[in-house]
Amino acid sequence: RARGCRRRRRRRCRACRCGGGGGGVSIDVLLQRLEASTGTAESGQHDTMFRQELESEVLNMLPKLEPARATDLIIRTHSVPSLRGSTGFLDNLARALLPSVSRFGNPHLICMLGTIAAWALQEVSSGVGKSTSDAALVDGRGDSRGARLSEAARGFFSAACAELSMRLM
Repeated sequence: RARGCRRRRRRRCRACRCGGGGGGVSIDVLLQRLEASTGTAESGQHDTMFRQELESEVLNMLPKLEPARATDLIIRTHSVPSLRGSTGFLDNLARALLPSVSRFGNPHLICMLGTIAAWALQEVSSGVGKSTSDAALVDGRGDSRGARLSEAARGFFSAACAELSMRLM
């Protein structure tokens, strides 16, 4: 059982939506694993299977979390070098966040936008995840002046900008 489930004794835990039966990984356990993987990645001992498992747990947990916890999870995920340099993980993260942009409050959305923007800029500048479809050239003529963001990241930023613009009206 997740720690939050025992404490609240509700049918459904808010932290992990495990139904009280311990079927899922709690957010606290996932955050501890992210913290532990930060140390192992810095020493060069990260395992590909462990990284892929963390990625899938983050992606599965994200839609279930409250906005504050989801923002915290994204910030902590960004702090893990092996996840930050993972090919395609940012795109999967953007796709997972796209349907839920409207449920985030302004402070959480702005914090999330800053983190994902920094992550996307780092990915584009380092060349992580470049492919022929994702590395569309800026001018379209074939010059290598710089790569643009992937479609998933652009979609997320467009949805977030539209949401913030609508809130300002």
